[in-house]
Amino acid sequence: MNQNREKCKLSICAIMKNEGHYLKEWLEFHKLVGVERFYLYNNYSSDNTLDILAPYIENCEVVLKKWPVKHGQQMKAYNHFLQKYKNESKWIAFIDLDEFLFPTEKNDLREILEEFSDVPAVGVNWLIFGTSGYEKKPEGLQIENFTKRAKEDFKPNLNFKCIVRSEFTIKCNTPHHFVYLNDGVAVSENYEKLSEKVSAKHSVRKLRINHYFTRSMEEALNKVKRGRATVNYKRKIGDIKYHNRNEVEDLTIQRFIPKLKATLQTAEFTTIDSNTTDNSDEIIDKSLEGNQLIEEVENDYLNKQREKCKLSICAIMKNEGPYLEEWLEFHKLVGVEKFYLYDNNSTDNTQKILQFYIQNRQVIYYYWPEKPGQIPAYNHCLNNHRYDSEWIAFIDLDEFLFPTVADKITDIIDEFSDVSALGVNWLNFGTSGHEKKPEGLQIENFIKRAKTSFGPNKHIKCILRPEKTIRPLNPHQFVFSEGQVVTENKQPINKPFSSTHSIKKIRINHYTTRSKEESMKKMMRGRATKNEQRPWSHFESKDLIFNEVEDLTIHRYIPQLKKSLAAVAKKKSKVKLSLEKSNSLLTIGNLGKVVIENELLKLTGWIVSLNLIPISGFKVWIGGEEYRDFKQTLGIESPRIKKARPRLKGAEKAKFCIEIPLNKIHRENYQDLLIILIPILANHEGCIFVNVFNPSLMLPTKEYIDRVNRNSSLNFQSNAFKWLGYLIQRTGLKPTDSILDIGCGIGEVAYGLAYYLTSRARYEGIEFSEKVINWAKEEITSRKPNFNFQWHNIYHPIYNTKGTIPTKEFILPYPQASFDVICISNLFTHLSNIDLRNYLYQIQRVLKVGGKCLFACFLINSESQKLIADGKSSQNLVNEIEGGFCLDLELPEKTIGFQESLLIDWIKESGLTIVGKYYGSWCGRKSFTYQDLLIVEKKTEFQSKFNNYQTVLKQYKLRLQKIQGELGN
Repeated sequence: MNQNREKCKLSICAIMKNEGHYLKEWLEFHKLVGVERFYLYNNYSSDNTLDILAPYIENCEVVLKKWPVKHGQQMKAYNHFLQKYKNESKWIAFIDLDEFLFPTEKNDLREILEEFSDVPAVGVNWLIFGTSGYEKKPEGLQIENFTKRAKEDFKPNLNFKCIVRSEFTIKCNTPHHFVYLNDGVAVSENYEKLSEKVSAKHSVRKLRINHYFTRSMEEALNKVKRGRATVNYKRKIGDIKYHNRNEVEDLTIQRFIPKLKATLQTAEFTTIDSNTTDNSDEIIDKSLEGNQLIEEVENDYLNKQREKCKLSICAIMKNEGPYLEEWLEFHKLVGVEKFYLYDNNSTDNTQKILQFYIQNRQVIYYYWPEKPGQIPAYNHCLNNHRYDSEWIAFIDLDEFLFPTVADKITDIIDEFSDVSALGVNWLNFGTSGHEKKPEGLQIENFIKRAKTSFGPNKHIKCILRPEKTIRPLNPHQFVFSEGQVVTENKQPINKPFSSTHSIKKIRINHYTTRSKEESMKKMMRGRATKNEQRPWSHFESKDLIFNEVEDLTIHRYIPQLKKSLAAVAKKKSKVKLSLEKSNSLLTIGNLGKVVIENELLKLTGWIVSLNLIPISGFKVWIGGEEYRDFKQTLGIESPRIKKARPRLKGAEKAKFCIEIPLNKIHRENYQDLLIILIPILANHEGCIFVNVFNPSLMLPTKEYIDRVNRNSSLNFQSNAFKWLGYLIQRTGLKPTDSILDIGCGIGEVAYGLAYYLTSRARYEGIEFSEKVINWAKEEITSRKPNFNFQWHNIYHPIYNTKGTIPTKEFILPYPQASFDVICISNLFTHLSNIDLRNYLYQIQRVLKVGGKCLFACFLINSESQKLIADGKSSQNLVNEIEGGFCLDLELPEKTIGFQESLLIDWIKESGLTIVGKYYGSWCGRKSFTYQDLLIVEKKTEFQSKFNNYQTVLKQYKLRLQKIQGELGN
């Protein structure tokens, strides 16, 4: 809450895009009916919106937030408001810019709201207005021109928008529905509870919303082009035709017109000089705005072009570790290619089990702590993976979906290409007499079920076409843009259950109870759809019914399933050995002081093993030559290290000292002497330390570094040697290799490489801020001609706001197969997902076969999300954006972390293979690195469909422009 703003009685929160034509009318009207303040979220407006709002902002009547969010932007805006501003108002109305909220008879909304002081929210019904015969936008007021509407019994009029009490409101679920304290419920103007999607009755005796859905036909077509603020797809022309109702003339609102016109004429604000206006809400330079329609679909287009699987599963889970591997391998046997799994606060070994499947791109994992979480998870899956699968089955972890006779589900669903979804009936299985969890497979142990005539068996779960699906109503039902749900016999279904039960072709074994012991745990765990536990009587009463029929139909899969599980165990053991080897690299420390005393090179520093493997000594390389004759002392007391790092085990005796007799060459010529120490831990190498004795390159001055807004001079040198160590040890960089440094910045990585690479090597650095690389050009290139720095005027909303090249269209200016190694030390934490993916395709193109790329990032997974939630992270990445999370929704590129499972997918589809992964300390872990590090390799000359990404995208833009022109005619 802003302490300078007084708490008002009534405000409005709204998201907007290009509403300049009607904005002032909308603001002044709502001021007339009692609204005191407006919180407006500007979603990529390119008209005169900012100019109109300037005086309202100056007068503190409008709080404006830039909102460059492309998917689900409306709910995210509403939730941002509830987190940041809700305590600044007693009541908040959440409406749109084409909606006019007012009292039907009285003049002030606040007077009506006095009647509802004991409820969390009041829902106000719509009245849908049509074009009133206007083909083009007419002159004058919106509320004066559009006077004809639908009849009150028009079904969409049952929709309502909420005026909520701030103190009772927790979060927004949809633009129409909110979550309230103590399971509160909004009420209608007649005090009827509004617990469903729409109101049971329509009533506008006290309050109403004139919803100018279409305005003129010209504006309605523009609305289609613009897209929606709630979901990642656009309206259809049919939607406009359906809502263009002009059956009833309604002049109720016109009693406000005289006063509104007078207000608009007399509202003269002081013009604000452009040089003193806060431009923080400017989107980007005009030259980059381009066609708004095209800008919004680019990410959608990328998703559509991704490799699509035939069948996937979406499920929410909690503590399903004991059966998780069996469930995954079984469904892989029956044709499922990918799993979208939402972890609802599991405390067992779920995450550990899933790591193997995530690495192999079979599972896309989301940490999902929401309660209730199932419906939001399903919505999230549809919004983010709509184009990744032809079919998605929405089932639970205690449900096994399979064909009754055929071998694979994919053999069945081909018969249903003309429908939106196939509804599959349950068969509910019981305990089969097991008091405790038995050893072995679930499908082998639980063999008794209820009769097919048991009523709940008629419940269905859907295998649906995601591109035709809008959203879930409940775990069994969905809303579709076209088509319908049918049974295996192609009988339509419009309820959560079918009229008849049929499992001749396909079925779901629903292991409802498992053992009695597990049933009790399930009862305590609670439900995924409601904030409540199941009563024990629910299980106890069904136990006899659930065990009446023996059913072994699923057993034909058991032999192959056991082989699959054994094969996975074997692969995991190899992965485990690899991970153990990489874990031995987890050392932290520093090679600090380097001096020559009595013809001895004396090295002092400190080192600690993070996984407590004892450090037995060092390998020493000086000037490219290995030294074996030296004296080393380990475990020296280090009170300063312990004081600085009190929680670090072993910090009290972390110092070491190495004394090395130099050979004659190094004694006489020790300028630029490169020193590399390799710690040895139980026959494995720790993280190497790098330093240079008597360096000839000057460091950039503190004044220069401050001027270009980068790290301190001290960090400059330590970062340079740190990254040199990473590149040598983790990518195998050789002194004669060619290396590309993307986002080279002030030259930190180049500084370290200058002491390692020979004249036969090649260094290329690319940067998008021209002033940053001046020092590197002057200091490094002047002495090392094989070090080349390039500036490209690439746009970035923080670091290069005057750039003219969009990042998503930038092509690395090098031929195919140019580099042995690519390094990206900082850039990927400041790019949107579409920009990052373009770089991945470019990296694949310019790497040589066998070449590696090392990059830093923030990986969002269950562990990092929990550490963030616990307040242990230095990066509070909690604001969801496309593909990940950011620190600040107003400037997402300030700091971005990507969903690990999605990033793995993007890397694979670009033709690269992950060969190394190291989690960093940014979120509270112990690690040798702050950011997470990934190493990817180009294994083969992969011809990706994205190699010609820019060409294809330009062609797609031309198609969209053509469609846009046709819609406008």
